[in-house]
Amino acid sequence: GDAGDKLNAFITKHGIPSYLHTDGAKEEQLGRWNEVRKKFLLTQTSTEPHTPQQNRTELEIRDTKDHYRRIMDRKRVPEALWDFGITYTTDIRQVIARPSLDYRSAIEVLTGNTPDISNFLDFEFYQWIKYFEPAAFPSSREMLGRWLGYAHGVGQALCYYVLKENGQIIARSTVRNLTPEELTNDCEIKAREEFDKDISTKIGFFDNDYIHSEPNDELEENMSPEDSIPEPSTAPTSTQEPDPPDVTHGPDPLLQATVLLPRGDRAEAAKVKHRKRNNDGNLIGRKHKIPSLDSRVYVCEFPDGETCDVSYNTIAEHIFSQCDSEGNQYQIFSEIVHHRRNKNAVDKADQMVHVNGKPNKKKTLSGWDLQVEWKDGSNSWLSLKDLKNSNAVDVAQYAKDNRIDHEPAFDWWAHDVLKRRERLIKMARSHRLKTGYKFGLRVPDTVEEAMEIDRINGDTLWQDAIEKEMQNVYVAFDVRTETQAPPGYKLIPHRIIFEIKMD
Repeated sequence: GDAGDKLNAFITKHGIPSYLHTDGAKEEQLGRWNEVRKKFLLTQTSTEPHTPQQNRTELEIRDTKDHYRRIMDRKRVPEALWDFGITYTTDIRQVIARPSLDYRSAIEVLTGNTPDISNFLDFEFYQWIKYFEPAAFPSSREMLGRWLGYAHGVGQALCYYVLKENGQIIARSTVRNLTPEELTNDCEIKAREEFDKDISTKIGFFDNDYIHSEPNDELEENMSPEDSIPEPSTAPTSTQEPDPPDVTHGPDPLLQATVLLPRGDRAEAAKVKHRKRNNDGNLIGRKHKIPSLDSRVYVCEFPDGETCDVSYNTIAEHIFSQCDSEGNQYQIFSEIVHHRRNKNAVDKADQMVHVNGKPNKKKTLSGWDLQVEWKDGSNSWLSLKDLKNSNAVDVAQYAKDNRIDHEPAFDWWAHDVLKRRERLIKMARSHRLKTGYKFGLRVPDTVEEAMEIDRINGDTLWQDAIEKEMQNVYVAFDVRTETQAPPGYKLIPHRIIFEIKMD
């Protein structure tokens, strides 16, 4: 192996360590390793045989593998690129601040210097990029590629490895992100699809089974040197069978949540249905107190019934990116697709009213609803009043195109709005608060609706919350036996306000 060369490179870059502590592997006792150790007069110790818990490196290796598996799953990276992925993952983990190191990074603890993170600010592993291809000289051009991390020991600073369409890997420093226009351009989308097809034939494709068939042996919490070897217990031995390794106690808050997920060239609403299981029927992944190390996988369902497997972290990232700090979600306006009129709408014959003897058009918006299509593909009916306040130009243009601008609910304002179109477009809001949901979860308006949500989800979360709240506020009530309000009192109906908070 090359462990000896890596040790020599470490000493050359960072200096001679005080001592070496290994697990006693032969590669760390003989050959090149031993030559380097003797050259620098290093003292070496080893762990006790068959006691892997004494080796802290084993925990970091496990977490590094889990970290890259999440990247591989999220980015759908071909298995053949695992060496670049592991290098990128270790580079990242070296500069991440850790609570166990007093919120300093491993490199800072080792060298005493604040690490330079410039190499990781602009790109993520396996993301789409454009790079300069000098082979096209004299007319330079940009080529499509995939970013594979910082190129150690190649070129100047900010030089990166790039995956070409033919499967070759090159180092380039002239690299940029795709622009928003390139991400949505049909020609560019087709070029990226052709790129992925070529890569699949050259180096292989993303293996979904490889991600999900990993043994379910992750620890529920990180081990630490203090609790690596448990103290012998003096309590009597229990005969109760331990829980299976995939058991998670309590309800899962992500189940039945609604989240926008990428699908083709658009984002679409999907519902989290259940945890995914492997071929043996065991739940895939484990819950972890540190969210970034949570390895659970869920099955999400789109409105047309198609399902996809999504990791816990991907779902959490999408939910929080679609919420504000209070958990409120917003929908992005696409277009108005339909309208309807009810009995409260004012007829044309009743439009005019007389004020001080002068005829005026009645300013009314009642009796009309408009169906809106949102960017996530969903549709909803909104009152004309609500939509006029946020998207007046779109409503006025829709009324004109569908020949309902002469109706009393539109006639008194739509034509004027279209005349002032340019100024009003800048004031219009392209998003609207999505009522009834917080953090992707449905929020009930009534007790009956809360019970119905519990029934659909197969749990009693809302019922338990109602009982707990009523027990807490019961002391504020004076329970009377009279069926009628006493003199001087009046009946005030009460209502429960439901809310979801992220504690």
